[in-house]
Formats: sequence, structure tokens, C-alpha cells
Amino acid sequence: MRNRAIIMLLLFLFLLGCTSDHTFENLDNLGFSVYVPEYVPKDFKMVINMDTDKKEAWITYSKEQQYIEIQQKVRSKYNYNHFIRNYFLTQSNQVLEKNEPLFRYLEIGNFVGEVNVSLEKHGVFSFVFVPTNILNESVLVNELPYYEIQSNMDKNEVIKVINSLQKIKRQG
Repeated sequence: MRNRAIIMLLLFLFLLGCTSDHTFENLDNLGFSVYVPEYVPKDFKMVINMDTDKKEAWITYSKEQQYIEIQQKVRSKYNYNHFIRNYFLTQSNQVLEKNEPLFRYLEIGNFVGEVNVSLEKHGVFSFVFVPTNILNESVLVNELPYYEIQSNMDKNEVIKVINSLQKIKRQG
């Protein structure tokens, strides 16, 4: 019984170290542009988890069964080619390529990306995106950071959160 109590205490302390009391200022230490929302629905609680070695952050807002999770990584393995091509086509007033069956191209505020249609059918809005200000004709896709927001809330409410995303200002 005593061993079980010790194991539970150690597990609790480990989990306490993983979930965090990180502040937005700590996110600045990841070495890439991290975005946080200025708007979050009322009474949502925030938890920030980050891995400074992998340069990744997860900011989760939740209230009862509703959640909004923003995942950010310094480098992406995601294939951005399709929606970046569509972004440049829209900038030059050309016709968009046909959307892939699983993804829908979307521009929201200062961000461009794609929505996972199969998840949307199950009540989850998943938007993988990049800020438009880092895109140019010579962008190296494998050099882009990874940004994704996922939520089981109403799509319009999530879009308000995305529209309010602001880059954390560097300290000092």
C-alpha cells in the first residue's frame, strides 16, 4: 500500500511538471513566432504545455466539454504545397485549384490554411495554417513552422479566436 502511495505521489509530481503554469512570456523562449489569441470565449481556462527541446507549444482553452487547442512547432513536416499554391493564385486573381476531398482551402484574417473536412463532419474544426506575412515566392515549405487550431466548438466562434491571434512580442 505504501509503495502505491509513493508511486501515485511521483506520478502526480510528474504530471504537475508536464502541465504547466507557463506564461506567454515563456513561449517567447521557443525561438520562433508563437501566436496567442486576444479573444477567448468567456470562462475558458488556459493550460500551456511546451517542450523547449523540440521547440513546440500547445495552448489549450477548455470549459466543461468544449475545447480549443492551438499547437505550434518550429518546423513542420506538413505538406503545405497545396494551400500555399492556392494562396498565391488568389493573390494574382487566378482560379483556385480544386480542393482535395479531405481538405478545404481557407483564409482567415492574416492566416491561410486548410480545414480537415473529415474531422469537420464529426464536429471538430481543425485548421492547419501559416501567417500570410511569412509567405513569398521564395518560401521554403520545409522551413515553415507548424500551426494548427482544433476545436469542438461552433466554427464561427473558432474563427473569432483565429482572427484574434497575435504574435508574442519578444522580450528585451
